[in-house]
Amino acid sequence: MSYAELDAASKRVANLLTERGIRPGEKVALSCANIPQFTTIHFGILKAGAVVVPLNVLLKAREIAYHLNDSDATAYFAFEGSPELPIGREAWSAFQAADRAAHFFLIGSGASVDGVTPDQVFAAAVAGQPETFETVQRADDDTAVIDSGGCDTCRRVAARPKRRFSATGIAPA
Repeated sequence: MSYAELDAASKRVANLLTERGIRPGEKVALSCANIPQFTTIHFGILKAGAVVVPLNVLLKAREIAYHLNDSDATAYFAFEGSPELPIGREAWSAFQAADRAAHFFLIGSGASVDGVTPDQVFAAAVAGQPETFETVQRADDDTAVIDSGGCDTCRRVAARPKRRFSATGIAPA
């Protein structure tokens, strides 16, 4: 993937988020393996001025729901996974149990996750989005990424302070 392709793809994600009403500063969770969509979605979230909440792909539905609620995520992107690692099924179950998350996007075909609608399948959702977007400007000390502690159990995460990452480095939350 070239820089130009990455830029265009991440602008489509930013347009999708703004079209769905995600505002600067809102949290957007992301559960995705190391595939190209991780990068395009991550940068798209940042271009929209939102905050990335990366979640470990090994989390189960209960843990994901905890992180969605704890971070106040309003949108959630999740990789479908495989029969051996059903990330999408766990993510969909967690999304339905979460209090605030209003938008769900499944990265994959959607065939293995019952209940996901066609407009929630990532490829279809971004397909018609423009490849132009003016990046939302944020202050240097605004939060860009929240370390959710996604690889820890909910109990240990709740017991330790959160960290936030900004353009100027790590600062206590």
